[in-house]
Order: sequence, then C-alpha cells, then structure tokens
Amino acid sequence: MQLFHNKKFRIAIIISVVLITIGVVIGFIGYNSACKIVKDFREDFKTVSKSDGFKNMLSLFKTSKIVVFLAKDKPFVGVLGFKFRNQTLYDKMVQLLEQKSDDLILFKGPEANLYFADKSENRGLSKILEDISFLAKIGFWLKSAPDVKFIYEISDFLKKTFNKTRENETKRVYFNILDEKKVQAYEVSYSVPRAPVFDCIKSFEFVSNKNITCDSFECITFIVHKLIRRGST
Repeated sequence: MQLFHNKKFRIAIIISVVLITIGVVIGFIGYNSACKIVKDFREDFKTVSKSDGFKNMLSLFKTSKIVVFLAKDKPFVGVLGFKFRNQTLYDKMVQLLEQKSDDLILFKGPEANLYFADKSENRGLSKILEDISFLAKIGFWLKSAPDVKFIYEISDFLKKTFNKTRENETKRVYFNILDEKKVQAYEVSYSVPRAPVFDCIKSFEFVSNKNITCDSFECITFIVHKLIRRGST
C-alpha cells in the first residue's frame, strides 16, 4: 500500500488512466464512424445493384472477367469492358499481361464497351466511398467489413496509380477478376513511340463472411458504376 503514497506511482497511475480513457474514446468514435460508412455503403450498394445499368454491366464483367480503367495525362477518362468471342481470346490477353508482352498494345481480339468517366479528374475515385478518416480507419480494426475494405483498396490503388500518369502518357489498369474472391491488377503505361511499360502487378482478395452478400464481380461493377457517365456505351 505504500506504493499509493509514492508520488511517482500516483502520477503513473493517473497518466495510465488518462491514456486508457483517450484510447477508449478514440476507439468508440472510430468504431461509430466505421459503422456509419459501412451502413451508408451497403444502403447505396443495395440501391445501385437494383438498376438495369448495374445488372447489364455485371453480366458483361462476369462473362469477360477483364475490366480496364483508363487515364490520359493523369485524369481518369473511362472504363473498358471487353466482349470476348471465345475463351481463347481471354486466355491470350491474360498471357500477354502475364508475360508483359509488347504485343498487348496490338491485341485487337475482343470487342469492347467504353464507359466514359463522369468527371475528367481523379477526384471521383475518392468519392466511391464516404471519406474514411483516420479515426474511421482505427474503427475498422474493430469493425469487420470486407466489402468496404476491398472497394477502398482498389479505388485507392487506382487513384495513386493515375496520379503518377505523366504528360502525353496513357495509363491502363487491367483487372482480371479470377473468381468471386480474387482479382489481379496489371498497371501498364503507354506513350508513343515507346513500347508499353508494365509498372506493377498487384493482387486483391475479397474475404467474405456470412454477413456479406456481394462478391468481387459486384464490387468492381459498383466502382465502375459510381465513376461513369450515365448512358455511356
């Protein structure tokens, strides 16, 4: 009990209590912020996924599996959704991506739908989800939301990638949606007359749980749907 009469010990106890209290408050605020982001996203997703545009796009992406985001001189400009006539053409494009082949730029096999960007800037990529603050990120340590995490990681990757685009350069990010959980991204830069440069390959994994009803195809479709100009073809 003599410890409680020790001034240094009492100060240490007070500091510990204050730090714990601050930590609890930060965790509480962060958790509530994360819950709000998840609630708003899932309500938005539920509404968007009922639209004919979303359903048509989802059907195309499930068939083609490859979706390409485009940027020119930095601003995001649109999305390509391919229509492969057969499995061979899909396999060929994947092979060119995996081999980092210069022939990718000459590959003319599939037809494509071009969905134009709603904004001629990358700001739209930041608005796919409600702004995730520092406290909200802490809250997501406590709140499991694999759908929000997956969409945030992909949109953040796109934003950072397109912000690196130089003048007179076209940048493409090819997403190969392998299945309902796995997505492979290929970052490719073009500038005439230079051959395409394969900057990086990145993998994303959608870790679902019993409370999540969507999958990687639907998440990618949601991102595209939020970015494009309505009526784009």
